[in-house]
Amino acid sequence: MPQTITAPPAPALPNLIKWDADSYENLYSMGLLEHGKYELLEGDIVQKMAIKNAHALIVTLLFSYLLRFCTPRTLRSAFTLAVGVRSEPEPDFAVLFTESPTLTERGYVQPDNVRLVVEVGDSTVASDISTKSAIYAGAGIPEYWVIDVTGRRLLVHTAPVAGAYSSVLEYDETESVAPTFAPTETTPVSALLS
Repeated sequence: MPQTITAPPAPALPNLIKWDADSYENLYSMGLLEHGKYELLEGDIVQKMAIKNAHALIVTLLFSYLLRFCTPRTLRSAFTLAVGVRSEPEPDFAVLFTESPTLTERGYVQPDNVRLVVEVGDSTVASDISTKSAIYAGAGIPEYWVIDVTGRRLLVHTAPVAGAYSSVLEYDETESVAPTFAPTETTPVSALLS
């Protein structure tokens, strides 16, 4: 049976400059940042971790599972999500409401087009369940999954209210899960962690 959990407080990040999306994008155009290596989270430029084999495999397994009931054009992997002025996270995976989402001037997906965001975390789980959870909830994304590679568990965040998810359930690898938008499409958590 899934357990309700409470996210720990966000870790304090020492950063003297809070960046906005325009300044962050200017750093890319000037060649000071390499695409795919960083993401903007709450005004902080955060270096992304290298993708390990287990992480890549989980993204592939997740894609295969979601293709059972989603069209390929509603699935996104390794993309930038424009969330307000100070955040441009790059989630591992997302399911969109439509095959033709509304894009920003820069060609990024907007949060109101997203029904599910998934982060696969090995060394980033603390940030995924605190900082990124607050970003996605604040953007009104209805459902957010964190696949904890090391802890071999899945955290399902739903019902965003005032910048936080009001429900967070933890599933271990002996349980099954389904997204709220497709409740009959269950899969064992272990099948996503293999």
